[in-house]
Amino acid sequence: RSNPNPTSAPYSKRSASWASTWQPGVLLNEAQPDPPRVVRDLPTLFILLDLCGKGGGTATTETSLSNMLFNGLTPMSDYIATCSYGKAQFDQSNSRVVTVKLPCNGTGHTTKMAWDSSSCSNDNLFNWMYEVEWYIDNVLKPTSWNHRRYRHHVIITPRNMTGWAGPACDWSGMGSIGMAQGTWSYAWVSGDSWQQK
Repeated sequence: RSNPNPTSAPYSKRSASWASTWQPGVLLNEAQPDPPRVVRDLPTLFILLDLCGKGGGTATTETSLSNMLFNGLTPMSDYIATCSYGKAQFDQSNSRVVTVKLPCNGTGHTTKMAWDSSSCSNDNLFNWMYEVEWYIDNVLKPTSWNHRRYRHHVIITPRNMTGWAGPACDWSGMGSIGMAQGTWSYAWVSGDSWQQK
């Protein structure tokens, strides 16, 4: 085909060398000291919560959640290693998945506060977490592990939370800012979003 614009010059290779002026701030090929308060160990307890069968019970199985976290082509453990430049350890040696079934409502064993499953208010979210911890200690009674070893506690709620707990529960995840009670960090992940890293 003929050139429709005969005045334009043909493509030619640039003769001058090109150098980036981007300064990333972190040089990946040099050892860098850790900034203050870098968390290397991420011991995490994942709780598959069944609230009296709401939403069909737990969002998934312990095996499926473990596979997403630790196995396959892009496990969560690789994601955390990449995002932390290999500094943070998150794997099966320092994490655990457990299933807990709670009733639809009750009075907190440790808080003495009434809670229920009809809303995802902050009071209910924290009471679900406190009841899970009480349940582990007093019902499951594990002898080979202690939930206090895991600094990060993550509840995976049942699916369809907006259906059983109201339209205000349309979030994918919630979390405490800092360490709750100065000891653990708490997070709640919607059962509809449990596969989203």
